[in-house]
Amino acid sequence: MLKCLRYAEIPQHFAKKLKELKWLKTCLGFRAPPGTFLVNDDWKCLLNIVDDVPLLDLKFYGDEIRVYAGELRKVSVIVGFIEASKAIACRVTKLLCSSLFTEERGVAMLECYRELSTKHGKLPVDLANCMKYERWLHTSLGFRAPQEAIIFGSEWEHVSKISNLPFIDDYYYSEYGQGKGISIYRDELMALGAKAELKHGAPFVISGLKIPHDASAITPEAVISLLKCIRSWKMLGSALPDNFMSSINLRWVKTTAGYRHPKNCLLFGPACSSLHRDDGPFVDEVFYGQEILSYESELHTLGVIVDARAGCALMAQCLKSCSNGDAISRIYSYLEALRWKPRNANDNWIWVPQGSDNGQWVSPDRCVLYDRNSLFGSQLHVLVTWYDYKLLRFFKTVFGVKGHPTIGDYCRLWIMWQNSKSTPTPKDCAAFFEFVDKNWNTEIGKYLAGSITKVPVCSEDRILLLPKQDVFIPDDLLLEDLFRMQAEQPLFVWYPPASLSLLSPAKLNEIYSTVGVQKISKVVTRDESEDLKLDHSLTMVQKGTVIKPGLLRIILAFLADPALDFPAEKRHEMVSCLTNVVVYETAMPLTVSYQVGLSSGRSLNVKSARIFRWEREESRIFMTRNFGSASLENAERVQCAAYFAEEISKGLLFERTDQVPALAELIMAGFLLDFDVPAVRFLLKFKNVRLLEDDEQFCSYLA
Repeated sequence: MLKCLRYAEIPQHFAKKLKELKWLKTCLGFRAPPGTFLVNDDWKCLLNIVDDVPLLDLKFYGDEIRVYAGELRKVSVIVGFIEASKAIACRVTKLLCSSLFTEERGVAMLECYRELSTKHGKLPVDLANCMKYERWLHTSLGFRAPQEAIIFGSEWEHVSKISNLPFIDDYYYSEYGQGKGISIYRDELMALGAKAELKHGAPFVISGLKIPHDASAITPEAVISLLKCIRSWKMLGSALPDNFMSSINLRWVKTTAGYRHPKNCLLFGPACSSLHRDDGPFVDEVFYGQEILSYESELHTLGVIVDARAGCALMAQCLKSCSNGDAISRIYSYLEALRWKPRNANDNWIWVPQGSDNGQWVSPDRCVLYDRNSLFGSQLHVLVTWYDYKLLRFFKTVFGVKGHPTIGDYCRLWIMWQNSKSTPTPKDCAAFFEFVDKNWNTEIGKYLAGSITKVPVCSEDRILLLPKQDVFIPDDLLLEDLFRMQAEQPLFVWYPPASLSLLSPAKLNEIYSTVGVQKISKVVTRDESEDLKLDHSLTMVQKGTVIKPGLLRIILAFLADPALDFPAEKRHEMVSCLTNVVVYETAMPLTVSYQVGLSSGRSLNVKSARIFRWEREESRIFMTRNFGSASLENAERVQCAAYFAEEISKGLLFERTDQVPALAELIMAGFLLDFDVPAVRFLLKFKNVRLLEDDEQFCSYLA
């Protein structure tokens, strides 16, 4: 038959019939030519992969049949290596689809690959593709193609704890390979695409990542292996897949503050030198080893903060969970060095220590950098108590902490004093008014007027705060003396002693007036009935008898002292109030009743009996008749001189009470000289008090 095919011209329908009829004797009985193999030693190993292959019965036909290989091929008998490879590959695919591909067949395939590669070098495409791309290898994750499988080795041991990896199941193949399983085919598996080295298996680790719930189960070696895989992946120029980034978003990175999400931890670098490693969630280099520092780029890819400036926000968050004052100061210094700015500066950013590991977080508006007079310890947190200059500057520029207490703070402090049982000390009170004076303007005056309801008075060397309606400015020293001696409660505003403050009484009076304190001279009323009784015994004294030119010269010369800073117009105005007075003489004691009303509705009444009285507002002077008598004893004369000098000095210098004694001394000396002008000239020269030319002319004008 085969000779006919070779030498005769066979009709097409006959050839077709030959392909359909079962006329070839095989090891499986008579078969049609298609699917029947003429085996060859070069590729007969392929027959070990599959069962029931119909091979031509060479014992029946003899080796002579090989001579007709071409004719057999014409009727579709599988003769050559390429056709056999294709047919076997097709059979393997069908077995895989029906799940009939056993471990024995898998080992046979590898053995065949080894033999054919040795003999032929390159395998036919169909067979090569089948071996490489069909899922015939049994792995820990099921059947996979060789290029989807990993040959297990020590390099994979640690990373396998955090990733589901398709390791070739050596146990599955343990009965084969001379008792060594499939591992003896390592070279063949690698040639088919299986991965043996970690650097080549990065895609498996990335795609199979599975972080365990117990982060403590993740060894340092596993993390280093993962980082190596990420480095290999990045070398391919691809971004990490989204599902991988989602998988790592768990608390698994060991830090000095426990396990954290990658994005919630930092790598300790040179810019962190002001910090200790336990001040924040720094990657635990002791746990992972120094090698982890060489994977800075890979850690950054995972979300770990490796740039110090980028770590500011995280360290600022850590700040709030810290309670150690030293650690907090170090974090502040770190943030300051990197010029960090908060999103909300009004949040509770300031740590106020209360011991070494206790304290509280407060908002910047409850703090102040400095409190020079130590007034605000109960109102504000004074940060200079705990922090150095560099951090104080940081608090001011970043959080807006005020450098010193504001007028609002001072007003709140005063309100606290008003409402509490404790009262301020003289030192505290002086400091308060010094601040007000230093910052004084119209708006501050209005602000104080609306805040201050009580003002200070002095009672037995201590300060009391009384309603401002019941306290007065002592603009009249005579009235002040009367009410001080006879009133049951302090009536006059407090003035700081010179040892505590340089604040002038005149300025303080302005402040008191602005907040609503009235002058005693404006609110006091006088009982007119006593004036009527005095009228019966009054004698008007001739002008110039009491207020003499010598007296006016003394006063003008004294007021011209540059230290007093009284301009000529002011001096002349002050002296004019004396030249215009009417002097009355009486034989009866001078008794006047003064009355002032209080907010409670009650009135205070005082009486005065003196030998001399100057009612400046009314431009009149009263004196007893014996005042001008030449028969006075020296003691009486000195007494009269002293009373006269004091009355005139207090009346003129009610706003400069500190100068009253000096003026009174000059007037008293002039009184004893009967205010003789030549004698007064010598007295002034002796006391080194100069009468200016303007004042000399003014005296001449008055004369």
